[in-house]
Amino acid sequence: MHQDDWADLCKFKPVESWQNKSRFLAEARERMERGEHVFTHADEQCLLHYGWFAPKQAESFFSEIQQRYSYPTGTAVLYDFYTDPDARGRGYYRSNLLQMLQRAAIEPSITQIYISVNAENGASRHVIEAVGFQYQESLHQQ
Repeated sequence: MHQDDWADLCKFKPVESWQNKSRFLAEARERMERGEHVFTHADEQCLLHYGWFAPKQAESFFSEIQQRYSYPTGTAVLYDFYTDPDARGRGYYRSNLLQMLQRAAIEPSITQIYISVNAENGASRHVIEAVGFQYQESLHQQ
């Protein structure tokens, strides 16, 4: 995995109907300007996997359920992971999580790390639990 590698991000190729390269790159720039970090894996032609690390997160808004969530002081948040469909099953997600956890360990201000996942995403839940995360709570749409 590379950290904050703009060349990797520029290899992003939309494969899903909801993806747009210019919007992806603009959002990535905004996140990096806020002090967030992106961890990526790319080959010569394509961005295969990415995930975001926000070292100082106070709150998140979960659009899927229209809820805000406030984090305790000292929280880092891992979020917005994506693996190209042709690259799934190669261990990129697990590798990225482990690298992010190592990165968080060197930040003295980080006292806990949060990651969220849709309850129906069994594959991601399995990887998240395998690297050591523990279930905290569930959010539901009202």
